[in-house]
This record gives sequence, structure tokens and C-alpha cells, in this order.
Amino acid sequence: MSQRPPSSDNHPPAPHCSTVVWHRCQAGHPAAWPAVIRPSSGISAINTAAIDLEVWISWAIAIATLMAILGHSRSIWIQFTGGKSAATRVGVRLAMSWQVGLGVAICFAAVLALWRIVSLSSISAALTAITLRVIFRQPAAFVLMAIVGAAYVIFRHKANIQRLLAGTEPRIGQSRKARFSQRHQSWLAKFPQKRGASSSLRSN
Repeated sequence: MSQRPPSSDNHPPAPHCSTVVWHRCQAGHPAAWPAVIRPSSGISAINTAAIDLEVWISWAIAIATLMAILGHSRSIWIQFTGGKSAATRVGVRLAMSWQVGLGVAICFAAVLALWRIVSLSSISAALTAITLRVIFRQPAAFVLMAIVGAAYVIFRHKANIQRLLAGTEPRIGQSRKARFSQRHQSWLAKFPQKRGASSSLRSN
């Protein structure tokens, strides 16, 4: 007749796995340290991702905003041409922060009401967006996006800036004849020698 195995009630319970690993680490067992380091590195990675989730989202929004602006002004469907992304910038500013969007809209309307020059209003609004994002302490990605966007607006308005400096930029409500005369005067100002030579030939 087979004997029954001895009961395990008298034996002490087996130590927990984490207790064994910790005692081995204290004893200087080299194989026990990876069992501690690897889980802790995974935990720290998840905690870091959770903490920086808002930062990553802000950068994703900033990149999507720049892509929308570039896609409007350099469309692949019309041979990388397009507008100056004024309406697109209004939409993304309102979507990102209604305070910044409202402030930029007020600046655009004020400059347009005073000087009646659309290009000057667009450039002023782009520079105002940077100031408002700093004032409202928005994420660094949004501030950098505003700086890049303002630089892109200025680059797209190079010809308008030259006309602004020359005083020949057209205004809203200005007659077509007045616009033509201003452009004609700016063209003559570029060639003073030719204009003098032509007048001397006529006098002769």
C-alpha cells in the first residue's frame, strides 16, 4: 500500500518572486539586476510619455497648421502655386486659440481701417500673433509656429513690401487710374538716367 506524501502544511510558504529578486540584488547577484532595471525603465517611459503628452500634441498641432498653410500657398494640384494663405491662417488661429484669433482679427481690421492696405494688415496681423501667443503663455510649439508663419508671410509679401516702401502699394477704394499712375511713377523712378536721356533727345 503506497504511502501518502507528507503534508506541506508544516513547510514555510515560498517567498514572493520580488522578494527573492531584491535579496539577490542586495547580495550582489549580477543576474538579478536586469529583472529590476528593465521593468523600471518601462514604467519610467510610460510615465514620461503620459507627462509629455500635451507637449507632443502641441507639436503635432503646430506641424499640421504649417502643412495647411503651405498646402494652400504651394498646392501640388496647381503646380505648387496658390494664394498667400490669409484665410487659412485666420482659420487655424481661431481653431488653436480663439483669444489669439480674435486679437489678430482686431489688429487686421484696425490697420485696414486706418491705412486701407491689405498687405500691411496681413503683415501686422502675423507679427501680432507672435506677441499674443507669448502674452497668453501658449506652448513653445505654438510660439515657434507663429514665428515661422510670420516669416513666411513676410517672404510672400516681398513685392508688397517694396511697393510699401516706395509708396505705391494700392489701397482699397483707390481708382484704377490712380493705381496705374503710381506704378508708372515707381517704374520711372527705377530708370532716372533713361528718363533724362529721353527728355534730352526730345528737346534736341
